[in-house]
Amino acid sequence: MFIALCTRGYIDYEFNMERVHLEAGMRVCYTHVTHARVLERSHDYEIKALLIDYDFSFNCTQGVETNMIQSLFDNPVVQIEGNYVAQMVDKMFDALEQYNFFPIGTQNPMVSVSLVQSILLLLAEHSVENFGKKQSYSMADTYFRNFINNVTDNVKKEHEVSFYAELLNITPKYLSEICKLKTGRKAKEIISSILVRSLKSDLITSGKSMKELALEYGFADQSSMGKFFRKITGLSPLHYKQHEITRRK
Repeated sequence: MFIALCTRGYIDYEFNMERVHLEAGMRVCYTHVTHARVLERSHDYEIKALLIDYDFSFNCTQGVETNMIQSLFDNPVVQIEGNYVAQMVDKMFDALEQYNFFPIGTQNPMVSVSLVQSILLLLAEHSVENFGKKQSYSMADTYFRNFINNVTDNVKKEHEVSFYAELLNITPKYLSEICKLKTGRKAKEIISSILVRSLKSDLITSGKSMKELALEYGFADQSSMGKFFRKITGLSPLHYKQHEITRRK
């Protein structure tokens, strides 16, 4: 779960292949972030953000109405209603940051859970879409976000567009049309991009052999994984790993 509040200036991000504009008083909420990069920003921008893992987010949403939490992610980028509410959320971000600096052994996890839960509740209750005007989120938007989430969860084993189209109960052709409309890229290209990004991370951090990774990622063998990786990056998995390890020293 990713939650952010822009408190000053503006910033344009690319979240999960979609361009997102944030300015003071706007919040963004995503359940998955597979890709994020800054495209443009003002000199005075300020943004406060939380990246929450699955177990912690599960604890934070216990006892909260499901439709309230779902509304945050169905409408991921909206304006907060009332400057005082934005200021209150801002202060809760600060309180959470300060509490996390408490010495190890003195922190109570429930305090952090309560603060995050309060942030979620305030955002759900006081968000106005598109500066007070109802913003229309089409089925294509919903299909696209669910597609990204599904790829993130399943890409180590499933690489075909047909699998993800079936999960969404739409045709592979329609799924690719949606992806092309939203990003200029076909569904297969997006799957490959997320797959390579995950592979790059595991090549550096997992300590697993090429054979083990090929098996884990659903390739027929090490050679097949190498051909795929080289086609996308121009490097073999081993050369990429050696290059990154040398670069980070």
